[in-house]
Amino acid sequence: MISKHKQEIESRNRDMIIWESEKKFCLVAILQYLIYFIVGILLSCFSWAILLQESFLYIILTIPLTLFFVYEIYKAINLKSAFLTQNGLLLQTRLKGTIFYPYGHFVIGFSLAVGIRYFERISVYGINHKNIEFVFPCGYDSLGIFKNNKDFKQFCTHYTQNALETMNTKEKVMLYKLYRQNIEIIFNEERNHNVFTLDFKPYEEEIKKYFCNELRKTLETMNSKEKVILYKNYKVWFEKTKNLQYNMDCFTSYMEEMESYLREKK
Repeated sequence: MISKHKQEIESRNRDMIIWESEKKFCLVAILQYLIYFIVGILLSCFSWAILLQESFLYIILTIPLTLFFVYEIYKAINLKSAFLTQNGLLLQTRLKGTIFYPYGHFVIGFSLAVGIRYFERISVYGINHKNIEFVFPCGYDSLGIFKNNKDFKQFCTHYTQNALETMNTKEKVMLYKLYRQNIEIIFNEERNHNVFTLDFKPYEEEIKKYFCNELRKTLETMNSKEKVILYKNYKVWFEKTKNLQYNMDCFTSYMEEMESYLREKK
């Protein structure tokens, strides 16, 4: 059954909604979530009521600590509801109003509290720098607080892959960079912290070519020493990230110059 709220959104945006957020209740997750914020509030109160009585220098700790937990609470209560339409992601927030991200112009990353599963951070990164972060109780997987999170991921993957087919090279590169920032390589194992997955393989050569052209513009302004330093940095970054942005093939035409510089240096 289509909710009245959903019908209002469709009417206002003239776009059919294919997914609507439905939160589920998980007692353990909610309790852990509340413990985190209660501890934060107690620490802030302790700082103001006790530490400042001992020494005014504790203001250096008290103000940042209080601001941090106020900001955390803001991120916890900000999201009212989320929708996927045929054209993109629609977020209704309490403090920033309605935010819309077209498919192909956003990725979503997630991270869990280190060590203890108190909460997860969900970060929406937009190509146009419309970034926003939320704090949710932990589920069994990313966006686990929502009953229909698997449908959300499948829709985002499907519609974004379709959008990639019509995007220009620069837009593909910008989306690729956002997507890769949520991937880390640990002991040669790739860990993907994106909420939904994307396949850039059909566009790898196009993306590599773009990065190489941009790199050449930089290399043409550098002397031999600077090129060698940049080459070494790229090698380290590529080994750490496997990111196409640090493709070593881009240095091929400059290898002779760099090798000559290194021989002379010796």
